Amino acid sequence: MYNVPLPNGDFYAQYNSVVDGKLDLEYISALTDLKASIKYRYAEYEQSKKNLEAVPEVSRTAGEAKALLSCYSPSLKQRLLSELRDRLPKRITELAKTVDETIRCPYCQLEPAGRWDHFLPSGRFPDFAMYSPNLIYVCEPCNSGIKKDDLVSPIRSTVNPYYDALDSTSLLECVVSVVKVNDERKLLLNFAINNKAGGCAYLVPLAIRHFCAYGLEAKFISVSAEELVGLINDYHFMFGLRGRHLTQVELDAWVESKRSSIRTLYPSQNYWKNALWVGIQACSDLLAYLMERCDRARARPPLP
Repeated sequence: MYNVPLPNGDFYAQYNSVVDGKLDLEYISALTDLKASIKYRYAEYEQSKKNLEAVPEVSRTAGEAKALLSCYSPSLKQRLLSELRDRLPKRITELAKTVDETIRCPYCQLEPAGRWDHFLPSGRFPDFAMYSPNLIYVCEPCNSGIKKDDLVSPIRSTVNPYYDALDSTSLLECVVSVVKVNDERKLLLNFAINNKAGGCAYLVPLAIRHFCAYGLEAKFISVSAEELVGLINDYHFMFGLRGRHLTQVELDAWVESKRSSIRTLYPSQNYWKNALWVGIQACSDLLAYLMERCDRARARPPLP
């Protein structure tokens, strides 16, 4: 869950431009007749941007709906993607070049985005089929497999990366603890939405509903495994193999340096890696866990 730069421009003028470029006379007639209504609907969307579930549906004839949906064309999608890349902060575009990072889905943060999601679904709201603020670049699983009409209304369970103040509120947290299982220490992760987070009154309940609807806890725990293996291996090869363990102060400084590098690449405080490393840094038994892992590794007999 993170914010994406909002599209800008004269969206009603864009609608008129698309209408003027149509070749199908049936579509031209319907879209021309709808101009005044579409202008009103775009204003209605803007006025309700913090509460889009309150935007009413408007009955359209089958012909009108078909004409409106025809405006959502491949050329429009390509233009929107080009404009999105231009709006993204330079840091993100440079990151894409250096670490082969793609634009990540703002709904789940995990999968590469590749589809335009109609936030208010086009089947019920054809008026906004080509309205840029209603189109969000997301991944295929979230677009096709998770986000359904009932996640938008009557009670919204999907955050809006354009309008909800996600980056200004620390919503996502991860508690990392060490538990003993059969006399062996293991790391236990618990991702959740901080229900005491500040910000707008509606944001925390909305984030909790989104977090649950998209199954983010299990997904974040799954992808965290690679980070934890990297942490353990780094400690083992840098310190454990030398027969030396860090002091708590030294460990704190080492973990902070790793956390800082992650925060530089991904500054959103609600990015799962940032939450994970905050949790790792706060884990009081981390040193004992790492020491035990290294001691067990050194005690294993060498392979023949």
